[in-house]
Amino acid sequence: MQYVDISLARQARHGRRSGEEGARLKRARDRPITPAFPSKDMQANYWLSYCQYGKMQLSKLSNGWNRMPEITTKQIHIEWEGPFSYEQLKALDGNTDYGVYQVYGCHPVYGSGVLLYIGKAEQQTFSTRLDQEWWGVLNRDSGSVQVYVGRLSGMDKPNPNKQKELDNWGKLIDLAEKLLIFAHHPASNSSNLNSLPEDAKHIHIFNWGQFRDIMAEVSGMRWSSLFDVDRNSDDWEAYSL
Repeated sequence: MQYVDISLARQARHGRRSGEEGARLKRARDRPITPAFPSKDMQANYWLSYCQYGKMQLSKLSNGWNRMPEITTKQIHIEWEGPFSYEQLKALDGNTDYGVYQVYGCHPVYGSGVLLYIGKAEQQTFSTRLDQEWWGVLNRDSGSVQVYVGRLSGMDKPNPNKQKELDNWGKLIDLAEKLLIFAHHPASNSSNLNSLPEDAKHIHIFNWGQFRDIMAEVSGMRWSSLFDVDRNSDDWEAYSL
């Protein structure tokens, strides 16, 4: 196994420094980022595994050199249920009624039955949180407003007696809301539309059940700027024979 530091080479390519740091970056720039290959065929199948610490992991497998990204992600599984009317939401006040939600209704530009809003019920139940909003009253077709609720699910249920696990549950709800808003741009959301927090870049959401119009999977790596440097580099190109 061989490691080659590419963080310096990237800095040298995309910025300038002076003094001792500048000399260090110059050496990184002049040093080849990838090693020599015995043949072009082997180079085409090279494995560059980008780690979070600015390194490439070079690994030779039994069938030659392979190339694939190796980045740790956190999976969030969301079980969706709905649709609910605003009257039916009053019953969602139990100890599992926390998570994210979608609101569908009429919009003056986009029409009827469109995704209006994505929100979260983190510190309050769905019933309490949605009672504070006025989708079922102020919408121009309030009788047709529908709400879908999504509960984070899986094998590792948080222990209500351990505050750290509850805090982590709340953080995952928050990240899920931010990533879903950023990826779908609901008509009436006003925040989390133009940027993602750093933590959301390594989140991968799986939507199950009645998730309506949102995507079945949403990847923070895809919707963030994580690969922008790579895609804008001279080394990024279409594969060819």
